[in-house]
Amino acid sequence: MQALIANDNHSWDSAGLRRNISAAIGNGKFNIPIAAAQMLPALLDKPYLDVMYVDCPVASGQQEAVVSELDTIHVVYEVFQPEICHRIELTVEVGATILDVMELAQTNNTQYFKFEKTRTVWGWMITAIGGTEAKSAQHTYWEFLVGNKPITEGVSSFHVQDGDDITARLAPY
Repeated sequence: MQALIANDNHSWDSAGLRRNISAAIGNGKFNIPIAAAQMLPALLDKPYLDVMYVDCPVASGQQEAVVSELDTIHVVYEVFQPEICHRIELTVEVGATILDVMELAQTNNTQYFKFEKTRTVWGWMITAIGGTEAKSAQHTYWEFLVGNKPITEGVSSFHVQDGDDITARLAPY
């Protein structure tokens, strides 16, 4: 992002990148503070060090949405470990994240779906599921997919949709 800002003619904005980033922020895609901080200079058209304070006024009449018990969706959560697969169907509230799905699965079956997590500056990192640890010495991590596509954000940021098939698998890097 900062390499694009360094281009003095602002051609990076010609394809609507600024508009797309603003829309993504409005949809909650950059709710992790460090990720949002990387976007501010470009959106405000200022160097990084000049972005000290930003006023974020709340729109008149804006209120938090209240989720009723009727607003639920159905998802499938699968954990692939070496030579083993465990699957569970769950009902979660609209707006739930993958982390919410994992916590519910763990509540329903601690043997297969118990997990461990570590907080990083980018959000939660899953370090173990079902007793199987991701190990940097073995160059493995827990990869999350929805359908067949890897997620592009963290488990605490990715909001699931009705019918999503969520997969956690131990993968090499």
